[in-house]
Formats: sequence, C-alpha cells, structure tokens
Amino acid sequence: MSDWTILKPFGKDELEAMYQLHHAVQFIALAGEHLVEKHHHHEHRSMSWHHDGFFYGDKIKVHHEYFHVGLDVTSFTLIFLDEYLHILKKVPLIELSKGEVLKRFKTMLHHHQLDDEAIQFPVDRNHPTKLDDEFTFGQHSGNALWQNIALRNNTALVLEKLLQPFEHTREIKTWPQHFNTEALIPMRRESHGELLRSISIGLAAPGKEIKEPHFYVILRKDQPDVVPDRHTDAPGQWLTDHQTHRVLLLSDVVKAENQQELLTRFYEESLEIFLPPA
Repeated sequence: MSDWTILKPFGKDELEAMYQLHHAVQFIALAGEHLVEKHHHHEHRSMSWHHDGFFYGDKIKVHHEYFHVGLDVTSFTLIFLDEYLHILKKVPLIELSKGEVLKRFKTMLHHHQLDDEAIQFPVDRNHPTKLDDEFTFGQHSGNALWQNIALRNNTALVLEKLLQPFEHTREIKTWPQHFNTEALIPMRRESHGELLRSISIGLAAPGKEIKEPHFYVILRKDQPDVVPDRHTDAPGQWLTDHQTHRVLLLSDVVKAENQQELLTRFYEESLEIFLPPA
C-alpha cells in the first residue's frame, strides 16, 4: 500500500466524478449478480479496491479460467481482467449512456463465452434505485478522478493497519448500492453462528443526511446493552441520538495539519467507545 496522499477539498467536479463513478460500478454489480456464485448479504455484488486506481469484482469462472469485471478510475473505463488482474479489454464510458455501455459490456462478456442474456438493469428488481435509470456519462478532469482515487487509497491504507489486531475481520469491500468502502469487525454471535453485534468502519459517499464524503464507525447491535460515553473527546461527531453512529467529515480531515493522524485517531478512539473493556 502506498503512502498517504494529501486530500484537497471535494468541490463540484470531485463530487460529480464520484456520482458518475457510483453509476459506473453498477456494471460490476450486474456481473456479480448474474455471473458470480451467490453469497449471503449480497457479497457477490461487492467490489475490492486496488491501489493502482481501479475497482474489481469477485472471480468469474469460465471453464478452467477466472476473470474479473472492474472499473478503471484513472481512465474512466469498464475493464475486463484476468485472474492476475491484468487488463484484457476496456469499454469506454465517456459520452455514452448506460444503455449504450450495456450493449458494449454484453458484447465483451459474450466474446469471452460468458452468458450475457440475463444482464439487464436494474441490478436488483426487488429494490430498484435511481442508479438503474438511463444516464449519460460525462468528461472529468484528471484532478477530480485522482482525488477520488486518493480518497479510496487513503481509507484502505488506514483501515488495513487498524484492522491487523482483530481476528475474523471481513475484507475491506466497496458496496455498489451506497458506494461505501468498509470492513466489518464481528463482536458477538449466536451459537449457530448468526452475527448479533458488529462494528462497521469505513468511508461513505454523500447521502441525504451528509452532503459530502465522510468516514464512519457504526455499532450494529441486537440489544441496547452497550451505552457509550456521549461526551467523548474523540474526533468526529455523533450522527444520531442512538449513540451508535459516529462520523468524521472529509472537510474536517482536509483542514487537519496531519490528515492521516486525524483519521487514524477518529477510527481508533471511536472503536474504543464501542468495544467492550479488555
């Protein structure tokens, strides 16, 4: 993993690039839904992040070979990769509608002997979202795309170091529905293995409540028997009165003298609030 990249304010261009990237990763989710073996909690739709600047989905098996569908943020193109993450094919996005990209995407899959017939928007017919609507991709400045890359790289850099002491922590994944990059720390399970309490930790895209990218630590619990200290001096703020959701705004990180130190403190001290005493 590379070193921390100084983050700059996310202006209109950076936010628009993130919004369009959010649309673009729906093609990875489509491949995951129809071509990857199903997993619990829709993990087959999730993506991994590579520090060279691209997302990629889980392995797709074709006879005795494996492939991935991905999105190269640096060039704003859909990519088809081999099992070693070497790019085999690119599908450009700029100035094309999602419908037009879908036709080229399906042609690419068919060329590699993958069943493209079922690949249609929406990704989830039971829960369609506005991201499944017709949409035309635009041109972006290199700076806007590189700031999006730096944001994902920096998040992965801090999370990978932070999660090392924890056992059974799930991989750092990006979820196409909300475009969050996160890991899950299991805390308590029932005897048959169902997860009763966990902590989600990661990066969130702008949403209804917070209009900018932000970092978060969320306690997900079955019973309200963990009451954290609301008056903590940890960086960040409580998002809800339930005292289970802490956030740190990207704009606050950007202003920090040491950005990496502030984000690391936020994650570490927020975890301390939710983890049981040693």
